Amino acid sequence: MSAVDLSFDKSCRLHLKSMVDNLFSRGKTFYDFPLRLTWIALSQEEADSLFRAGCPADVGALQMLVTVPKKKRRRAVDRVLMRRRIREAYRINRRPLEDLACSCPGIRTLQLAFIYLKNENADYAEAVEYLKERSIMVGDSNGNFNPNQIVTRAEMATIICRVLDETGDLSVSDRFTDVPVTHWANKYVAKAAELGIVSGYGNGKFGPSDTVTFEQAVTMIVRAMDMGELATAAGGYPKGFLLVASEQGMTRSMDFQIGDPLDRASVAKIIYNTLEF
Repeated sequence: MSAVDLSFDKSCRLHLKSMVDNLFSRGKTFYDFPLRLTWIALSQEEADSLFRAGCPADVGALQMLVTVPKKKRRRAVDRVLMRRRIREAYRINRRPLEDLACSCPGIRTLQLAFIYLKNENADYAEAVEYLKERSIMVGDSNGNFNPNQIVTRAEMATIICRVLDETGDLSVSDRFTDVPVTHWANKYVAKAAELGIVSGYGNGKFGPSDTVTFEQAVTMIVRAMDMGELATAAGGYPKGFLLVASEQGMTRSMDFQIGDPLDRASVAKIIYNTLEF
């Protein structure tokens, strides 16, 4: 029986800038804490298109890179150690991926990027996977979750409808003058208003493209969990809703102030805290 080749030479390392840029712009992503994996499979034609003279011969069938951001591990020695551990684990266990890359017709190279996430991001990584599995918050057409993308009020109303499984038999409405019946989120905003979760700005407008703020998102979630009366008794909008959310653990480990905009990662964490605990 021949020995398994566990070498890790230059052909196995993803280092060419054009390929790295292509991976992060077009690749698909998923999370398995403490790692985020972004991957892409390139055909010969796709690989050749990244270079003037075609794809270099030393680009292997399976390539990878490891990134441990400085903000995740401040000490250089810790970052080096973590990169070595991840690379070694990959080197020893890469054979199934290598077999897949070599056996699939049309694939010139399968490329992977492992990004290390520090412990404090556990809830975020788990929240993303939890909500994606339940189709509450999904990524774009490339499979990217886009955690830093700011959430709008229309998007937040849509997310709330998905949390409540209120996505079927929806009807358009002219309730808000700035959410025409042709607006992509009209049905979701209308349903959220019907359920008493949103009420707009009080002037017939909803502000669908406005950034959802911390207190607005929390208020929607608290109302969705049927705790609106409790929040009103605790002081009303916004402090009563923020107090109830805090007491229920919805906003634990989060440091936001009234008026702060929320990105997708933060919304995911709040909803995860609400539904899972």
